[in-house]
Amino acid sequence: MRITLTITGRSYDVSLASPRVLELRAGAQVEDALTNAARAGIPLAPRALLAVSGEHIGTVMQHEPRRLVDDDELLVFAPVAGG
Repeated sequence: MRITLTITGRSYDVSLASPRVLELRAGAQVEDALTNAARAGIPLAPRALLAVSGEHIGTVMQHEPRRLVDDDELLVFAPVAGG
């Protein structure tokens, strides 16, 4: 199965070099996608917000379990500092 990984916010420059499409086994969970991204060297801030296909599910550190399906988008909103 393929999902799209999009990173916005502080890590935007990292996301340009990251795989845009992750290959995962059928029935994979969000946690599997995060592990896959970490293995690929993509740093994800623990407090970054997560959304799957437009639905907020928590943060990288603490999110509700969610099974992914083919063509889902995993969106990571990295924390942004400033005012």
